[in-house]
Amino acid sequence: MKELSGKITDTRVGVSTVKSEIDGMRAKRDGFMNENATLKLQLKEQNNRLLHAAQEKIRLEKLAAESEVKHINLKQLREKLANLKEEVRNICQFLCNQNILN
Repeated sequence: MKELSGKITDTRVGVSTVKSEIDGMRAKRDGFMNENATLKLQLKEQNNRLLHAAQEKIRLEKLAAESEVKHINLKQLREKLANLKEEVRNICQFLCNQNILN
């Protein structure tokens, strides 16, 4: 009977030990799951920032291209204005010369 009682006690101790190990494993699992969820959230935030940065880059490249086109147009208009001023000066000089000769 004593022997049986000792085996039952040993079995209970073994079950208690295994139960404690399982509870410890659950706590570790929960910790890993929380860490995993945190990392997934950080990854999602990083991806959102990356997407926003890519969109901003595209917007800025578009603005730069538009600015370049405007700069080219402005340069062409300045050249045209300079040519027109030269043409007006030449016409004025021609007319002045015509009035003097006549």
